[in-house]
Amino acid sequence: YNHEITILKESFGPSNANLAEGYDAVSILGNCNANREAIELISKLGVKYLATRSAGYNNIDLEAAKEFGIGVSNVPAYSPNAVGEFAVGLTLCLARNFKQAFRRVEAQDFSLGGLIGFELRNKTIGFI
Repeated sequence: YNHEITILKESFGPSNANLAEGYDAVSILGNCNANREAIELISKLGVKYLATRSAGYNNIDLEAAKEFGIGVSNVPAYSPNAVGEFAVGLTLCLARNFKQAFRRVEAQDFSLGGLIGFELRNKTIGFI
């Protein structure tokens, strides 16, 4: 599709909105500060679209986006079942040291030292 993507470690906001120069769209998370100042700046840089990878969008100044001609989208719905299943999967990965084991397999190291995890049997686990 010939898209160029740049991923930043820091959260989007007025202090680094200038990094959007040359891009058509900006994708943010729910904890980013897409206030009026940031939106005005990205509009001057030619950004036409702001997408948040969250259901909520209270961190986006929608009036400013409309005023400056920036399209906005969010994730209007998600599967609570999929979120729960993902949490269970991550729990199993932690219990069985999957990350460390995976790295060893990639390095052709099949030793077991330090990889013994624990069983979830007889444990109480809560997900919020």
